[in-house]
Amino acid sequence: MGRPVFFSVSSRDIANADAIARRFSGDIIYLYTRTGVDGADFWDEIERAELSQARGLVIFWSRDFLRSAACRRELELAASLLASGQLKHVAILRLDDLDLSAGTGDYTDAERAAFDHFAHFTARFRASTPPYDADKAFQIVDRLVREATARPAPIFPRPHVIEALRSGAKDGEFSYRPAVWVSGFNGYGRRTAIREFYRTLNGNATALEFDISELALPLPLLLLIEERALGADGARLTALQAELGEQSPEQVALRLAQAIEAVAAQQRYIILRQTRVHEERALPPEWIVTVIKALGGDAPILFLTVQVPPPDEMVIGCKGKLGTMRMTGLGMLEADSFVRSIITAIGNRTLQWDADIIARIVKGADGNPELITKIVALASTLPSLENLDAVIGAETEEFATTMTHLARWAFAQLAHDDERRTLLILDDLALASADDIGEFLATNRPMALILGALERVGLIERDDGDLYRLSPMLSNRLNASLVTPDLIRWRNEAVSKFVAKPVEIDADGHGMVSVQARIAAAMSVGAEVPEGARQFVTAANYLQSGIRAYRANRFDIAQKLLREAFVRRDAFTDTARREAARFYGLVCARQSDDDGVAAALAVLDSHYLSKPVAHFIRGFQAELQRDFTAAVDHYEKARKADEDVRQTNREGITIRYLVSCLLRMHKPNYDRAIKLADRAARLNSSAFVLMMRARAYLHRHFRGAYRDQQQLDDWWHDYEAALKRLEQDAGAKDFYFQVRAEEAMMDPQQGAVEAINWMREAIARSDRFDHRLRLWQYMARSGETTDRLAMMREIEQFAQTTGKMTMSQRERHKMIDFYAQALGMSGSFKKFQLDQIFPSEAEGENLHAHRRYGKGLADPTFLGDAIDAA
Repeated sequence: MGRPVFFSVSSRDIANADAIARRFSGDIIYLYTRTGVDGADFWDEIERAELSQARGLVIFWSRDFLRSAACRRELELAASLLASGQLKHVAILRLDDLDLSAGTGDYTDAERAAFDHFAHFTARFRASTPPYDADKAFQIVDRLVREATARPAPIFPRPHVIEALRSGAKDGEFSYRPAVWVSGFNGYGRRTAIREFYRTLNGNATALEFDISELALPLPLLLLIEERALGADGARLTALQAELGEQSPEQVALRLAQAIEAVAAQQRYIILRQTRVHEERALPPEWIVTVIKALGGDAPILFLTVQVPPPDEMVIGCKGKLGTMRMTGLGMLEADSFVRSIITAIGNRTLQWDADIIARIVKGADGNPELITKIVALASTLPSLENLDAVIGAETEEFATTMTHLARWAFAQLAHDDERRTLLILDDLALASADDIGEFLATNRPMALILGALERVGLIERDDGDLYRLSPMLSNRLNASLVTPDLIRWRNEAVSKFVAKPVEIDADGHGMVSVQARIAAAMSVGAEVPEGARQFVTAANYLQSGIRAYRANRFDIAQKLLREAFVRRDAFTDTARREAARFYGLVCARQSDDDGVAAALAVLDSHYLSKPVAHFIRGFQAELQRDFTAAVDHYEKARKADEDVRQTNREGITIRYLVSCLLRMHKPNYDRAIKLADRAARLNSSAFVLMMRARAYLHRHFRGAYRDQQQLDDWWHDYEAALKRLEQDAGAKDFYFQVRAEEAMMDPQQGAVEAINWMREAIARSDRFDHRLRLWQYMARSGETTDRLAMMREIEQFAQTTGKMTMSQRERHKMIDFYAQALGMSGSFKKFQLDQIFPSEAEGENLHAHRRYGKGLADPTFLGDAIDAA
C-alpha cells in the first residue's frame, strides 16, 4: 500500500521538498530520496506502488522539473490518474518564474507535451504565487495532507430511511417542499441520509453545511453563506454588515432566504446543523420560520438537522413549506450488519472480530451508527480485542456510559500537548479553520498530524470545507479534562497573541469563520475584540460568549458580556431574549448585584413561559444569601412549574439545587429530600443527580432522627445502594470518591485523614477545582499539623501561579476561608498573614476570614460539604 501523498520534484530541487517532508511522519509522504526502497526499480516503485496509489500529489514546478524526463513521466501518469478520478487532491508549488503554459516559448516536443499534461492540473487547481515562500509552501502541503488523509465515513445503505425522507419532503407527486427538518439524536446519520436522498434528485448537487444555535442571529449566518457559497469579498461583507446590522431578525431573515435561493441556483443546497450553546435539545431560533416561508421552488434547498421534531405551531407557521422526517437508530439485526460493514471498511482485520465482540459493540452503541464507527476505529488500535472493556466499558453498562468510557479512553491516547490544547480551543470557539487553530497553537508540528490524531480517536469532526469542531457525541464528556490549571494558563496567554494577528477575510473563504473565532477568543478572556473583527460583533456574540464564560466559572467576564447582551436583547427573537434575561439574572445573583437581578426578573416575570426561570433565580439568589428556607420555597415553585409543562430536564436540574438547600437547613426534611432525589434520578440519571441522591441518603443516615437501630441499619443499606449506583456510573468515579470523603467526615469512626485520602482519589481522576477546594476543606479541619501545613503550602503556591480567571469569586473566598481556618487551628493570628498571600483581598474577604478565625476559635461540628453546590 502506497503512501497517501506523492511528491513529484526534480533532483535539483530536492532540498525544498525534503524540508517539507521531514516535518511529517514517514508513512504519509513519498519522496524518493527519503522513503524510496533501496535496490528497487525506480519507475516500478513509482508506477505500481506509490503514485498510482496516492490520493494527493504535490508538483514542485520549476525549470528543472520541466527538463527532467522522470518528472515529465510522473506528470503524464498523474494526469491520467486525475482524469480517471483516482487522484483527487493536488497542490502546485512554483519554485521559480517558469510559466504555467508553453505559449510561444522555445521548448522541446517532450517539454510541450509536459505542458499539455500540466494543463489538466492548472485547469482545476490554483498554483502558488512566486517567489517561493517555504512557510507558505508548508501550509499548502499541510492542507493537502489533511484532505488526502481524511478517511470518508463508510456509507451503509438504508433504503427505507431514504424513502422516509422522500415521503417527508414531498409536497405533491412530482414536487417537494423547499425546506426539510430532519430530527433524531446525534450520530444517527441525518446528514448522510440527506446527501444520499439528494443524489436521487440531482446527482451533481453538492451540500454546504453551516452551524446554527438556539441563540443565533441571521446576519452572521448570512455573511458566512455570502462568503463561502457566493464568493463575497471583504468589501461586500462589510457593506452587508453596515446595511443590515441594525435591522430586525425578521428583515435579515428575508435576505438570508434570498441567499439560500442563490446558492440553489448553483446546484447546491444548504444543511443547517443545530448546535447547542447550553441546551442539548434546543430548537432553532424563531426567525428560521421567516426564512422557510420566504423560500420558493419545487425542490428542497434547505435542510435542518435538529435533535427534536419541530413543534406543530412551527410547522403550521411555515405555511406548508416545511417537510419533516424523524431518524431512528439501527435495529439489532441492522446494527449487526452495520458493524460488520464498518469492520470491513475501516477495521483492523487481523483482530478476532467474533460474534460475541460484535454483539458487545451493538449493545454498547445502542443502535447509534456514528458511535459504532468510533468504537470500531478505536478498537482497531488495540493489540487484542480482549481489551475492549478499556474502550467501551463493561458489557452490562449503558449507552451513555459507553460514550463516557470512549471519550476518556480516546483522550488518554493523546500523547502531545498540542492535541489537548486544540480541544480546548475548539471548546471555546465552537468552530475553527485549521489555519486559525495553527495560529492559536503556534507550533512547528503539521496541523495534519495534530488534527489527524484527534480525528482518528473521534474527538473532533472535519467538514468538507476544512473546518473543525468537537465531536458532539463525546465533547460534553471532556469538560473536566479541559479545565486543568496548566491548560487554562496556556489558553489565557495564547488568546492575546491570537487576537492580535490581523484577519484576512479574502484569504481562503473562511474569513468570517476567522472573524467569529477572534470575537469568541477575545470575549472568552475579557479582552478587547481586535480591529477588523469589531464591526462584525452582534448581540449574539455577547450572549453566547457570556453563557460559555458563565458555564466556565469566569463570572466577572460573564457578567460584563451578559449585561451587554441583556441591554441589546431587543435584537433577539423571543427565546433568545428570555435566555439573555435568564443568564444575566443568574450571573448577577452570583456577583451579589441585586439591581441586575431585579432588572432580569422584571423581564422574566412578564412572560408566562419564563416564570419558572424567574422562580429559579429567586431561589438561587436566596441560596447564595444562605436563606435556605426562602430558597426551598422558590425552587419548589420552579420545580412544580417545570413539572406542569413537562420540562423534565429543567426539573431535574432544579431538584439538584432544591435538595442541596434542604440538606443545609437547620432541620432538614430528609423524607422530602430523598423523594425528590429519587424523582430526579428517574428523570435524568446524570452523574450530578446520582451524586446528589447518594448525599441525600448519606445525610439522612448520619443526621436524621431515627426510630430504632433497625431503621438506622435500613438507612445505611439505602445509602449503600445509592452509593453503589453512583460508583457504577463511568462518568461519576470522582463524584463517588467525593461522597466517600464526605461520609468519612460525618462518620465518627473515620475522620479527616480518611476524607483527605478519598479526595486525593477524586482529584486523581478529575482535577476539578471544586475537588481541590474540598480537599483543602478537610485538610483545614485535620487534627494532623502536617496536613494543615501541606494544605497551606498548596494554597500559597496556587495563589501565586493561578490568575483570577481560573476560579470564581466564591471559590477564591472559600480558598481564603480554608487557609484562615488552618491558621486558626494553631491559635490566633494577624490579618497581615492573609494579606501576604492574598493581597487583592486585603479589604475584602481577608477581613471576613480574620473575624471568623483570627482568634483561633474551634470550627463548629461538620454538618456536610461546605462547597456550595451553587
